[in-house]
Order: sequence, then C-alpha cells, then structure tokens
Amino acid sequence: MILKPTLHSFDIFDTLLARDIGPPHNIFLILARQNPHLIPEQYSEEAFIHERIRAETDAIVSNNGTDPTFVEIHQHLKRRLSISDQASDELMQHELDLEAKHLQAIPSAKTRIAELRDQGAQIAFISDMYLPVTCIQEELKRHGIFQDGDLLLVSCEESASKHEGALYKKLIALSAKSSLGIRHYGDNKRSDLLSALKNGILPKFLTDGRFNAPEQILAESSSQTAGLSGLFAGVSRFERNLAAEYTQKEQALALVVSNTIAPVLCGFVLSVIHRALDDGCKRLYFLSRDGYILKHIATEMCQALNLSIECNYLHASRLCWELAAIDQINDDAIRHIIQSHLKCSISQVALRVNLDAVTFCKLTNDASISICDEDEPLSHNQITALRHQLQTNESLRSKILKQAAEARALTSDYLLQENVIGDDWAFVDVGWLGTQQRTYMSLGNGKYTQSRGYYIGSLKNSNDKRSQKSGWMFEPNDIERLDTKVELITIIESFCSAPHGSLMEYTRDSDSGMILPESRHANTDALDAFGMPFVRERIMAYNTRLCKILPDFDTSKSLQTCMRKLLLQFIESPSLRDATAWSAVPFESVPTDGRYETIATPIPFSISALWQCIRYGRAPFTNYTKWDSASLRLTSPLLRVIYIVAMSPARFARKSRFMIQLSRKLRTTY
Repeated sequence: MILKPTLHSFDIFDTLLARDIGPPHNIFLILARQNPHLIPEQYSEEAFIHERIRAETDAIVSNNGTDPTFVEIHQHLKRRLSISDQASDELMQHELDLEAKHLQAIPSAKTRIAELRDQGAQIAFISDMYLPVTCIQEELKRHGIFQDGDLLLVSCEESASKHEGALYKKLIALSAKSSLGIRHYGDNKRSDLLSALKNGILPKFLTDGRFNAPEQILAESSSQTAGLSGLFAGVSRFERNLAAEYTQKEQALALVVSNTIAPVLCGFVLSVIHRALDDGCKRLYFLSRDGYILKHIATEMCQALNLSIECNYLHASRLCWELAAIDQINDDAIRHIIQSHLKCSISQVALRVNLDAVTFCKLTNDASISICDEDEPLSHNQITALRHQLQTNESLRSKILKQAAEARALTSDYLLQENVIGDDWAFVDVGWLGTQQRTYMSLGNGKYTQSRGYYIGSLKNSNDKRSQKSGWMFEPNDIERLDTKVELITIIESFCSAPHGSLMEYTRDSDSGMILPESRHANTDALDAFGMPFVRERIMAYNTRLCKILPDFDTSKSLQTCMRKLLLQFIESPSLRDATAWSAVPFESVPTDGRYETIATPIPFSISALWQCIRYGRAPFTNYTKWDSASLRLTSPLLRVIYIVAMSPARFARKSRFMIQLSRKLRTTY
C-alpha cells in the first residue's frame, strides 16, 4: 500500500526563491562595487570575489566539511582582507541587504505550495545554505510562502546537509513522520533527488528556478563580462517565470521574448550607448521602422544610467531617401526604381518614384507595360522594356527627376529640422547593406561631410571614409560565412516590428511649415492577431527590470560573443516550442506592399526539397522570407530524419574544405 504524503518539504534557493541578478557570485560583485571604502584598495572587484569564495572554502575546511554559518565565513574574509571588525560587520549587513533585495519568488512553486496547503498538507523548508535561518524565514514570509507552524531547517545551523543526507534524517525525526509520508521538491539532482531517495523520501524535480539552455549561455559568460551577462540571465529567468500567469499562446511568446528577443535587443542597445559615449555622440537617431522598439529601450536605459545622450526616432525609408538622392537617371537610379531582385510590379515601381500606376504607365508609352496588371510581378521582357524606357524616354526621365528634386528638398529640410547635422550623432538600425547611411551622404551634394552608424549586423563594408559604420554582432565576413544568412536577417527584422507603416514621403504643413512624415497606412491586423503588441510590452518589461539593476554593474563590458551564440542557437537549432511560437510571426518581405506571410511552415516531401538537402547540405530553402531551420523542426519526424540524412554528405564536405583551407593558412603563416 502506497502512503499518501502528508508532509511536503521544499528546497529554497532556485526552487522557491531565485536571484534576479543571475549567478550567486554577482551578489559579491555588487558588494564590492558599492563598498570600495570597506575593502583594501589593492583588491579589485574580481579579487574581492575570489577572496569571498576562498573565505567560504576556508570556513568549510575549518568546520570539517560541514556548512559554515554566515558569521564564520565573514570572520575568515576579515582575516583574508585584514580589515577591521567594523568594516567586516558592515560588509556582512550589506550582503544580507543585497540578498533580500534581489531574491524573488518563483510563481509556479509558490502556487504549488498554496494548493498543498488547501489540501491540508504540512509544509517544510530545508536548504543547504550559509545564510542565517532568521533571514531566510523573513524572506519566505515576505514573499507569502512561510506560515506559522511550518518547519525550516538550514544546514549551517543544523550542522547537517541534504547533500550528505543528514538533514533529511533530521527532518524525519523532527516531523515524527515516516519517510514514506514525506515528499521532497527541489532543483538539484544530487542533493534533492538522489539523496532524498537514499533516505526513503519520494522526490520531485522542479526546474523553473534553474537556468534553462538559453539562460545558461548567458550565465556561463558571467565571469568574462564582469557579471553583466549573468545579470541578463537572471532577468531572463525572472521574466520567464512570470509567463505562468499568461494564456497558453502568450506563454509561448513570452518565453521567446525572455530567452532571446529581449536579451539580444537590450544587449545591442547597451553596446550602442557605450559606443556613442566612446565616439562622443550626443544624439542617436533610431531609423524607422526597425528602430521603433530600440529607441524605447535606449531612452529608458539612458535614464537609468543617468546619461545625457538624446534618443530620437527618425522617420526614414529607402523608398523615400533613394528617390531624393536621384539627380540623374543613371544605372544606380534605374536599379533603385526597378529592383529586379524582387518580384516587382508596376504599382511598386511607380511608388518608388512617387507616382500612381496610371500616370507612370502613360509616361512609359509602351504597350507591353499594361495598367491592367499593375499588381502582378513584371516578366523578364517587361523589365527589359521598362529599363529601356528609363534610359531613353525623356518625358518619363524628366518627370522622375522633378519628383526626385521635390523629395530631395523636403528630405533635406526634414533632416535639418531634426538636427541631423554636425559630427556628434549617429544612426542606429538593425543594419545589413548600409544603404540608408550611404544615401544620406549623397543627399546633401557634399553638404553632409560625415556620418556614423551602429548596427546589429553589416553585410557590406563602407568605401567612403567619411561614412563610418560598425556591426555589433556580425561584420560582413561573419555573415557571409553563415549558412543561415537569410534566416538571420529575417529573424532579427521580425523582432523589431513597428506599429506603423513604411515612410512614403514628407509633406510640408501649410500652417506651421513643419515637415511631416507620411507613412503608408499600416495593415497591423495580422501583427496584432499574432500578439506583437504583447511582445513589445514584454520586451519593455524586461528592459525595465534590467534597468533597475544595471547601475550596479560595469555596463561597458562586451556581450557580443554570448549574445551571438544565443541568437544563432535560436535561429539554427530552435526548439519545437520556439519554432511553433515564432514561425507564425507575420513578416513583410516587401515593405511597400503591406502584405505579410509567415516565416516558417512544415516542409512537405518533394524531390526538389530532397535535392536541395543533398546539394547544399542545409534545410530546403523554400522562400526568401523562410526560417528554414524552424520549417525543418516543424516537419514530421520521419521526413525530418530523411532530410537530415540527405544533408550529411554536403555538410561533411563543407567542413572538410574548411579544415583544408585552415590547414593551408596555418602552414603559410607559420
């Protein structure tokens, strides 16, 4: 007969309570940063952390392997640092205050305890910990977890640990229960599972308080970033655990936000702020539309860090600026107008020169370019005919130059109005080819002498020494080596959807004379139905939580390596949960047409798809806007295995070629 447990014991740290600053060592880092007057000046922050850890180790040795008390640890720390009793007491109190400030309850575990209480179960709390039992009890009470009559056993005061099993024996004795009548919950496989089983107690593994795989990527880099990436891991864990309160759909989106979107975007903006400080930039111009959420993040960060950098949202688009940059109908102008790499239609071509389709077709005076199919993609012959018209038709060329001159005047006045002058500012955008920045330089006919741009990634280096641009996570050579280049661009742009349409033109207000941006009416129904407003809300909630703690850290440390790893893991190896949640995000492949499509769908079996796997060694590339790794993840298991097996030879060959090239390069170098 199986006894129903009447006593339920819970581990505390990373099961019921977790630090919102990430790894426990970040407490020691903040302790050092906030109390330099209590620590001898020869000890850096890193050195203090090392001494604090060594003091705990020394105390364990002095106690013959049992957990020491908090006071005993600080007595050893006092001797190692050679500080006064007063300084030691102040450090102790400050560390306790920091623990209380940064400990947060895990909602799912708290709910579980409430449900058990409703069933009449007795609750106990046991922990292998050095903090005083009174402090732990106070924190549990503050978060509404501990009640009178509950049991609380802490290893440092019981001279017994869960790890060795002695603390479980004390729990059995103190509760006067049979071990079969006790159930234990915890997050540590050895001390909460195996040790409980050895003592006849049935355990249950709770993982909500542990770092998941994406958070672990950030936490593992904590020592290399002076704790900064660990802080991101802690905030990600905190936000992830709030997802239990949402609907099922919102939970899936919230997990993608907390694990990937928010850390990457906030990490990028933080790097932009410090790059701006290094370059002497006083103003940052976040380009619409991808800069919408980035601007809101930056504004809040600058306020939190007490920085005087001015964050502005600049309404800009390639459509508008490239037309304004046309001063003659040359090959560059024709490439902008036709953009044959896209499936362009007459209506889209006319839009690029700020004309309606009917007027444009009349000006072409070519029977092959018919108004009746203005929204249909142009054929190769029609594109050839259109290119010829742009080269030879003087009426069409004159009209386009007139439209360009008007656009140039309005654009120049708008830039002047927004104070985009001088050399103490920079553009901020997700990046790629740098077209916007390059077009800006050509707008002023030599008037604009310098520009600077900060981007998540860059696909092309600048040949103009006056135009400086840098990619935070990816430079051109980095992206070109990626098998997932198109996926990378698609995913990052999908993170930054704005609640308004693309800029179409600038107009002058007749009363005030102000230049006003006119955006295409945004068809946001698809984005709203997907949950993009909720996504932006969760991004900003993450940033707000982050900004509360950022001043306690050295925010100049580079997060590029761990954030790149985090993003590529999401793109190249998405979990089924992430692929399902984000594959349905509406993506506008052509910003001017207002039409959206999803970025990933299950891949049906076809000879073409199988051949792509064999030839290229990657998931079948089915569409410009596809997230192919997610499509493969969403595919049925049998087909997925077939495609993966088909990819193997090409992948092996590619890696072999890379190793041969690397070997040759090393031999040449050394």
